[in-house]
Amino acid sequence: MSRTDAKRWLLLGLAAFGVRAGVAALTEYRPLFPAYYYQDSVFAENIAWDMATTWRSGTAYRTGYSPPQRAHAALLAVPYTVVGRRPFVNKLLNALIGAASVVLLGLAFRSVVPDKTAFAAASFVCVWPSHAFYTSQNFKESPTLALCYAALALLLPAMVPGARPSARRAAAAVLMLVLAGLLRSYVLAVLAASLAFGAALALRPKAGRAAAALALAAAIASPLAYRGVEQFVFRHLLASAENAPDVLPPMAPIPVPPGPVPAAWSPAGIGRRRAQSQASDQAYALKSAKRAVASQIEPDTRLETWSDLAFFLPRAGFQVLFMPLPGYPMEGKLGRWFAAIENVLLLVLSGAALLGLSRSKFTPARVAMIAFFLVMTAGSALMEFDLGSASRHKLLYLPMLFPFAAEELLRWRRA
Repeated sequence: MSRTDAKRWLLLGLAAFGVRAGVAALTEYRPLFPAYYYQDSVFAENIAWDMATTWRSGTAYRTGYSPPQRAHAALLAVPYTVVGRRPFVNKLLNALIGAASVVLLGLAFRSVVPDKTAFAAASFVCVWPSHAFYTSQNFKESPTLALCYAALALLLPAMVPGARPSARRAAAAVLMLVLAGLLRSYVLAVLAASLAFGAALALRPKAGRAAAALALAAAIASPLAYRGVEQFVFRHLLASAENAPDVLPPMAPIPVPPGPVPAAWSPAGIGRRRAQSQASDQAYALKSAKRAVASQIEPDTRLETWSDLAFFLPRAGFQVLFMPLPGYPMEGKLGRWFAAIENVLLLVLSGAALLGLSRSKFTPARVAMIAFFLVMTAGSALMEFDLGSASRHKLLYLPMLFPFAAEELLRWRRA
């Protein structure tokens, strides 16, 4: 990378940080939305403060919360041990990491589109309002995005014909994937599988085969390495409380009809899990915030057969990616209006990306990114239960379309 290019990416990172730091300051002193928009962040901060005060007393912290919750809280707790309970400090750190994720994603895009196009695509992410909001708060989005995009930036170049093998890049990618798994294990599984698929395709041409083989080995090794790290972290460093259940019982159990229990990944099993989670979320919202969750995704849908699932999947996939849109019940909520306007723009970008992909050659690096987007979208369609969490989680995988959208938009501009 030339000095001019490096300066341009640095300026993009500084701009991304400036936007996110500004949002962090605004929401710290004048919150834009009701308290429940920040509920998960405050929940993690409370655990983190308990964790930090326990550490400062010289004793180990034990809790019954899930492993990803413990890992997230630990990241927030480390600064608290130094500066005390100052959530704004952590917000600025998240803004910094979120800005780094923008640059890392842009660098990953350079393996699938020209540099100018990659920069334009990363610029979309820089000014994406939801991205700026969620990565300026104390959610786990910033570290998850940065770790995943670092892994992409390290391994996608190995899938380009003529690439040179680098054991150090492969080892660093394994580390990034393992750390991402501590925050969201399913993301590690999907991203590692997508990278392995792309690397396997890159083995076909002789030029660069060694680099592709090393990338394939790194993608396969990361889930295996994660198992060992996970055992050490969550059984020793961040162990749960003694006799604490691995999964907390639902707050509002649903009636279970008599008869055999459906297999977990059968349509009926997925449908039951969705209904159970949505009922539990409603009970938690009522207890914690005296409100009902008004943005659940098809709470009355029941999945019993494979045809039910086949019809549900595209509907739910569209909703997790692009809802709410204008016409959705807004109920006078500012956040929904902002989201609807944003989703119109995202829908346009996605349409441009699909048009661009229809004209493009499917290289191994592109296949890896598209596979990640498709599998994450399908999983989100099945396992996301309300639009609030879906809008936050799609920050990770929807940008996989942005380089193809930028490519098509720049083509239109030249024409």
